[in-house]
Amino acid sequence: MRRFIEKREDALFLGPPGTGKSHLAQAIGRAAIQQGYRVLYREAHTLIEEIADATLDGTRKKLLADLAAVPLLIPWFVVGMIWKIMTDPVIGPVGAFAGLVTDYDLNV
Repeated sequence: MRRFIEKREDALFLGPPGTGKSHLAQAIGRAAIQQGYRVLYREAHTLIEEIADATLDGTRKKLLADLAAVPLLIPWFVVGMIWKIMTDPVIGPVGAFAGLVTDYDLNV
């Protein structure tokens, strides 16, 4: 755990619904807290809103620095919401998007 956090290595959990992806991420966060690390667990839409608000009020640089200072950041992605944002005719399409792997039915 310590090496994983100190090297700032990324992890991505993929799989069908009900296989424990969120549970595993939360367990890793809890173990990190027990070892004395700060952990930030945020739903993706909340994180996106915080960044958007910080952009509007001129504090985005500070917010991003604060997020980067957290040893373990666990964003919980609501894939359906992200997909809708990326494919929205007003907001998107997002030019840098390369692919999406999900267990979410994108036709719903």
